[in-house]
Amino acid sequence: MSLVKLPSQVFDASASGFATGLTGTIGVQIVDTPGSAVVVARTTSGITEVPAGSGLYFTTLTAPGTVGDYAILWDDATGPSGYAEEDLSVVAPSFALGVGAPTEKLVNAPAVFTLAGSITNAQTHIAVNEAGFPGTPNFRVRIDNELLQVTGSSSPYNVVRGVEGTTAAAHTSGAQVTIVATAGQLTQW
Repeated sequence: MSLVKLPSQVFDASASGFATGLTGTIGVQIVDTPGSAVVVARTTSGITEVPAGSGLYFTTLTAPGTVGDYAILWDDATGPSGYAEEDLSVVAPSFALGVGAPTEKLVNAPAVFTLAGSITNAQTHIAVNEAGFPGTPNFRVRIDNELLQVTGSSSPYNVVRGVEGTTAAAHTSGAQVTIVATAGQLTQW
């Protein structure tokens, strides 16, 4: 899958297929392609395994500030066998909005919203501040370290809390709500 982002856009990245318990060891960096020059240095900071024991790792990255093609490189510090790569295209705003953009690039661009109000760990509905939240239910979102399944089609959206082994938690107004595709979700199809 290829991610499409705007210059300097903050986004969530994920990697799967790694061993469990690698928080603090697994690292991520961004390199330009085809030159492979490091644009964002390798870091292990801010990477979490969600849910714990799953081998699915998340972090927040900032896209390079220059339009171009890049690669997000994940590694578990064990050598070539512990390595994953994802394409990243940084595009000008008009391209990202669909002016001359290929459709498949737009489909793979995850959307990030913000929570319109604080929620408790027991609430089963959420609202977001921004327009454009999908109206077709049965997709996953991540808020902090919790995965939720959106089952409603209008605001406030009904949700199933703490899916795929995550724990339902309270979240504050303004928390980032990121639409994600997870291994558990993909195995349902």
